[in-house]
Amino acid sequence: MTKSIGTKRRKILWIDCETTGLDPVANDIWQLAYLIDINEDIKETADLKIRPYNIQNYSLKALEMARIKPEDLEALDYNIVDVIFDMKETWGKYIDKYDKEDKFVVAGYNVKFDREFLYEMFKKAGDKYGLGSWCFWPALDVSSWVAQHIYKFKLRLPNYKLKTVCKYYNIELEAHDALSDITATRELYYLLEGLV
Repeated sequence: MTKSIGTKRRKILWIDCETTGLDPVANDIWQLAYLIDINEDIKETADLKIRPYNIQNYSLKALEMARIKPEDLEALDYNIVDVIFDMKETWGKYIDKYDKEDKFVVAGYNVKFDREFLYEMFKKAGDKYGLGSWCFWPALDVSSWVAQHIYKFKLRLPNYKLKTVCKYYNIELEAHDALSDITATRELYYLLEGLV
């Protein structure tokens, strides 16, 4: 017997981040973009430029990919405590954090990477509950939809980076800009979902 899912609305938190490196403990988010998508309607869009917690700990390669310089990081003044506070204020308009059935599904492309950085940002800001109050643990990774197309429809590309996949499906993208990446990811998801 299956349990009814009730009348809860479909709530997705699309996230993408640009970081100062690949290690979510040692490195930090400097750009975080998210879209609040309720029943396929974007209710909120955020593109946050954040001062890294460990400002001196960065990979030049990571910064070069995002077309920024170390001095650009120094110029950022939106600290992680204020970022977390502001995000929770916004998310609270759509989620009752005390209701275990009212949560976002976190979504993105290779979203495990972004989610781990976001979890660490909550910790560094002193918030011990992190995403648990706001999001279900299982995530929606759009790369798994690409995998279905590889398997079912024999999709073959030179690689399966977001930029390559979006180009194949004629979706505009300025790679390594968090807002552009997550907007394209959402568009890709709805396109692929409609094709399966």
